[in-house]
Amino acid sequence: MSQALGRLTRDFGPLTLRMCLRIRVRELREPMGFCNAYFSVDDAFNDLSQAGDLVDFFDLAPLHVERVAVSVHAKEGIEQDVLVRARGPRRARQGSRIRVRVTLQRRHGERRRITVPVRVPPALAARRAHRLTLRGEGGSFSEEELLGELITLLEGEFIGGAGPSEPKTVRELAARIRALHRVPGIYAHFDRREPRLAIESDEVSFDGRARLRLRVTPRARR
Repeated sequence: MSQALGRLTRDFGPLTLRMCLRIRVRELREPMGFCNAYFSVDDAFNDLSQAGDLVDFFDLAPLHVERVAVSVHAKEGIEQDVLVRARGPRRARQGSRIRVRVTLQRRHGERRRITVPVRVPPALAARRAHRLTLRGEGGSFSEEELLGELITLLEGEFIGGAGPSEPKTVRELAARIRALHRVPGIYAHFDRREPRLAIESDEVSFDGRARLRLRVTPRARR
């Protein structure tokens, strides 16, 4: 499979991909696997390798692999947009939905604007200003995620661990492989809260980030 992905890159150059992995095992009714959109052959190969390693090194319970299927759909070229600026309302109520105007710069192209819907968390503290960050994630790890992975590994070294524990059952193995699923697009988060998907895209690879500040007001009384 890695040789096939390599040939695709050599023959066509940059590619937009959709790859699905399905692993049928006797111990589970449903196959293990994932389907992802990719804007990098390296990212597709890394996910495929991780899934293969998880299966190859699993030895804490009986596992009988009956069938492995990998499908790849490729389209020549990649459309890449970088988030440049974000503008939105200055105030918003808790739990409300706002519309943020985002300016995008197409690599080797022109600028365009899109509207990104964002929900204000109901529990976000009212009567104060908050920072809203919109970030493009083209399916690969962001700088924050890579830094988080590095910190996890370093903490494992200091406390005598080795990162996440290995799966102990076939269902845990399936969950670990399923966790390789990622959704590219534009994510939004307030302050340090967990990012939430705002716009999904398997056609355009978004990169960069844009920020704005808005004051949150209490939700209306009924």
